[in-house]
Amino acid sequence: MVATETRSTSKDIIGAYLARTVLDAGGRVLLKAGTLLTPRLQRLLVRHGIERVEVSSTPLLVAGGAIDRATRDEAAAASADFAQAALAGNATEEHAARVERCAMDIVQQIQGLRHVRYNLGHLRAWDEYTFHHSIQVAELAVVIGQELGLSDDELARLAIGASLHDIGKAAIPLWLLHKAGRLSAEEYGVIKTHPRLGWQMVRSAADLWHTSTIVLLQHHERLDGSGYPGGLHGPDIYPFSRIVAVADSYDAMRADRGYRGPMPAAEVLAILSREAGRRLDERAVKAVLDRVNLLPDGEVVRLSDGRLAEVAAQNPGDPLHPLVEVLSGQDERDASQMLDLASSGLEVLEIIASRGSGPDRREPGNSA
Repeated sequence: MVATETRSTSKDIIGAYLARTVLDAGGRVLLKAGTLLTPRLQRLLVRHGIERVEVSSTPLLVAGGAIDRATRDEAAAASADFAQAALAGNATEEHAARVERCAMDIVQQIQGLRHVRYNLGHLRAWDEYTFHHSIQVAELAVVIGQELGLSDDELARLAIGASLHDIGKAAIPLWLLHKAGRLSAEEYGVIKTHPRLGWQMVRSAADLWHTSTIVLLQHHERLDGSGYPGGLHGPDIYPFSRIVAVADSYDAMRADRGYRGPMPAAEVLAILSREAGRRLDERAVKAVLDRVNLLPDGEVVRLSDGRLAEVAAQNPGDPLHPLVEVLSGQDERDASQMLDLASSGLEVLEIIASRGSGPDRREPGNSA
């Protein structure tokens, strides 16, 4: 049972979560249960004459990622050190043990937040991309696995495979990994060797679980056989590999990749939804849609009626239709108007605040 209490809207309710849906004077939904209360929403409640609300301290949403920065940085360093040692042929069991410890830390932190939704916007610069990307993929993979009901032991093995999934890129020339222009067919062919290279590096360097190492080999395989390196079809792709494929695709599209800015979350959602059941695992995609904030608070969006608005709060259960504050319209009365997109009939057409969503040079589901 979630503990709730009634608080005055004139006092400190910021950071609490609505335990009961609030209606305006006309009987329309003003804020839904589960909404995280911010200073802006407190002012909205006062402006509508709402004097008291029922709240809970139990989080339904989080503003940041599932794991803290220190854990993420240590896990990235552990993967990078393992890659360097394996490439030089002097990796030890301690290198593997360090990766395993970091994987357990990731699982432990995420298991402590079993019922939250995540805003995974902590994306690193291009020059740090490979190994921080791997840890972000591990983080999201564990969230997906948690949603799919995996045990702690299975989540740990999944986290190990995900945190090492791109280790083969340590054997790819840096100039090729950092190339900003379009890759030639020959260059892309070199990039596509990294799954097998990574699998071979880890298998020869450490005695890790097969269920972890197979992820390195299969994370670019696709259900319809269009992936690489083996062109495997659905039944032949290990379940952990399917999960990491979804997490890898999501993070690659949301990252700043040098040659393009991060793709808007709504566009990522559309791509993942389109690929679900065709190239990507449908249950894993659904887990992402259920657990990740796709339109983070504070992003400026263009609505289907042409107006600009800022995302003010999430609508629990409806990630594509948040509560927004209108920033521009036909007259000044439109400004500062709050709209619940779930009941307004309006849609988000694009995110204006993102740095761009230009076309990728590769198929999104096959991001290298």
